[in-house]
Amino acid sequence: MRKIILLVSLFCIVSFSIHKLKNSDLLNTNNQSIPEKEEEERDYATEEIKSDHPSEFALFNQAIHTKEGENEPGYLPGYRMQELAKAQDARKYTQRLNARTEATNGVLEWKERGPANVPGRTLAILDLPNDATHLTWLAGAATGGVWKTINGGTSWIEKSKSFSILPISSLAMSQETGTQVIYAGTGEYVSTASSAVGDGIFKSTDLGETWTQLNTTKGNKNFLVVTRVIVDPTNANLVLASCVSSPYTADRKSTIQRSADGGATWTSVYQSSNAIEQVVFTPGNFNVLYAAMRAKGVVKSTDGGLTWVDSNNGLTPSGRIELAVSPANSSRLFASTEGSVSGSTSDLYFSPDAGTTWTLVDVSLSNATVDFLGGQGYYDNTIACDPFNQDVVYFGGVNYFRLILGTTSSNITNYTLDESKTSPFINLVSASSVNYASGKLSVSNSPNFSVELRFGLGKKQKAHRFLVPTGSSSGVPDANYTYQDYIDVDFEAWDVTNNKQLMVSFRDQGRDGKFNLIPVNTDNSDVTLQSREYVYVHNIDYNAALPDVTVAVNGGHKTKVIYNIWPSLTTNATWPPSQNVNLAINATTVIKQGATTVTVADAYSKWDGKNKVNQTDFTAGVHPDHHTTTIVPVDKAAKTFKLLIGNDGGVFSSNISTTPGIVNGDFKFAGYGYNTGQFYSADKKPGADQYIGGLQDNGTRFSPQGETANNITNYNYALGGDGFETLWNSLDGNKLLASTYYNGISKSNDGGATWVAATNGITNANNSANFPFFTKLSNSKKYPDRVFTIGSAGVFVSTDFGSNWTLTPITSNLSGASFFADVEVSQSNANIVWAGSGMSSSRNLFVSTDGGKSFTKTTNYTATTLGGLTRMASHPTQDSTAFALFSF
Repeated sequence: MRKIILLVSLFCIVSFSIHKLKNSDLLNTNNQSIPEKEEEERDYATEEIKSDHPSEFALFNQAIHTKEGENEPGYLPGYRMQELAKAQDARKYTQRLNARTEATNGVLEWKERGPANVPGRTLAILDLPNDATHLTWLAGAATGGVWKTINGGTSWIEKSKSFSILPISSLAMSQETGTQVIYAGTGEYVSTASSAVGDGIFKSTDLGETWTQLNTTKGNKNFLVVTRVIVDPTNANLVLASCVSSPYTADRKSTIQRSADGGATWTSVYQSSNAIEQVVFTPGNFNVLYAAMRAKGVVKSTDGGLTWVDSNNGLTPSGRIELAVSPANSSRLFASTEGSVSGSTSDLYFSPDAGTTWTLVDVSLSNATVDFLGGQGYYDNTIACDPFNQDVVYFGGVNYFRLILGTTSSNITNYTLDESKTSPFINLVSASSVNYASGKLSVSNSPNFSVELRFGLGKKQKAHRFLVPTGSSSGVPDANYTYQDYIDVDFEAWDVTNNKQLMVSFRDQGRDGKFNLIPVNTDNSDVTLQSREYVYVHNIDYNAALPDVTVAVNGGHKTKVIYNIWPSLTTNATWPPSQNVNLAINATTVIKQGATTVTVADAYSKWDGKNKVNQTDFTAGVHPDHHTTTIVPVDKAAKTFKLLIGNDGGVFSSNISTTPGIVNGDFKFAGYGYNTGQFYSADKKPGADQYIGGLQDNGTRFSPQGETANNITNYNYALGGDGFETLWNSLDGNKLLASTYYNGISKSNDGGATWVAATNGITNANNSANFPFFTKLSNSKKYPDRVFTIGSAGVFVSTDFGSNWTLTPITSNLSGASFFADVEVSQSNANIVWAGSGMSSSRNLFVSTDGGKSFTKTTNYTATTLGGLTRMASHPTQDSTAFALFSF
């Protein structure tokens, strides 16, 4: 009998944070899966082309920490520090017994192999005030701890080896007191999808050289994720922290915590169910504070954080908010928000009166609105004010910009949805990250009136029915919509501003001659069972007797269309509804403040290519996905300063100027030796200390030939995007395999110098519906040319090291497109191959004894409830034994 030894994980040492969301894994507020976007069929602006998938990254992180059937990890706060202490005690005991070589932290020694030129996501940068050259900084990495440089990023030293809490969200100190006290907040909150939890706040009393965990925050769920820490510039003991205690659940508790004694005690001074992701103070007056709450707005305190009031007039965010107060005029505030008022997913606001009122700001380039957060403001969003010019602000997300506020304003129309009445039975699908109402509403031809779709008993009107080609799912060109007839539908469309009924059209996905809604379904192989009955409202007066001649033609569904939605039925609801309810599409006039915008870092040359990322050398240009900005004033008389930017590529430093960063070449890479890259996997060249590995948003990298890789080794570029599993052929060092998401596999035959696609025979590679986000590769070191990968259809096998693949089907209980899919070859017997994604009523592990030609289902282990399969490994000498690691 074949044995599987289950290793139940108490924790996972890999922490990940966060473009596009996996259809089957992310739920919207109505608990409906969010399908992928249909860019060709909806009137959305061109979306930012991104090479990584941060939201998939976040969901993967949450999934590997969460028990089967539960919504969030069940680990107790502080478990990492407790387990670290246990491990250190155990190793010290073992050391006394066998005198094995140990590292200074009391655990088994590890040798670092680099890279030294590929740092990872950075959330905090602190310019230390004791250095007049402004070259001494601390940096906090999302999963890499606290680091220090004394030479402006030419080299770095880790300062957090004594504690295990790797996600550092913020760093703060009292800049004006001469103190050496610094506070570090732990954890990373990026969205409702996922977080990297921390364990409170750490404190240093020697400018970051050593750190101690504040006991009052240790194991305290109120401090599970510390989103931001601030300190009174004149009092190092007065500290405020914004925190999220239940980051994964809808009923999360978020608080602002205040300490007047350096963290010895804390008082909760504000609480919200919306995540409080930032707290900031007014330069020169710590009594006036502001806090930003996701999808709600801003609260303000005028008594040093003891009491708080709303400060939202004119502010309409849909998600994350980042705030900045102008040092040049403390009454001026700027807010970078996820929102749709401007017509994209990004809204910039300005307040001239200390948060009393807010006005939308025009962020445009070449007369077009800029989606400056790049559709992922939940993940990357930063803003900072020019220290000397009250009208200038720096901000960004995927890319980075500088804006000068103007004196003129104009009126625009904003479009919102009121789903409060229809949400019990209709779910509006968010089909793209770009457009109004969080992607639920497509608007064309700039209507200036509001519309209601009225559902219920007796609500009927005629509608133009369209079909798409047989077998079509997403991505159908408008010209391929063929007009059929003019039939009754169970709703009415009304222009409520002018009190008149309007023409409508719909796509009959079911091809059954009627309009009917079903629950969200975009993956069914029978496309007539997919929920794609799109609705189009036309700016044409309704005529019950005759269709409109301009609409009743092929492609006519887009004639004078003003509003387009993708409705589906909520779970357990019936169609048509039995009560009268209205879906309101509201058009309102909004004032937009004029401004002049220029690029600072245009990563993908969407505008002018300034300081664009170099895909083969991330130390050139500026890496995209910006998370934090530190303004460093240099000469107050000359009004010069520089920018320190933290992004997915580490730290970048600008030139010193009155207008830093706005010229191509103004930035330099400042992350050598800041070894915080986030590896998904790695492999070793046979017979050499040369390595290759895949990283989050930093591609696939490999160390130089002929060099023994160590902690100061600079790695070479192989592939871009998110890098996943890699293989180095154990019998031929010139052959390598590397991968990106969804089984995007590439091969090199010349030691990594050149790469070609290696997906021949893998049907629909790079498709999230067919393959896991985390591409898996496995082979035997004894028989390296036979390689395995996994998908929803089964296991793919290559006998020529990835050049060609054939499918061995597994037809049930595989879930091969889930995060947990894995395939591993036995180390002792190359003909034994393990595959699967978990052990439950719907998932099994499978084993092959013939080199992957066929697979047999194993018997599930059911003594306890297990989560998804996070990893498998085989016994090195027993060919019938495998190890499986499950999230628990």
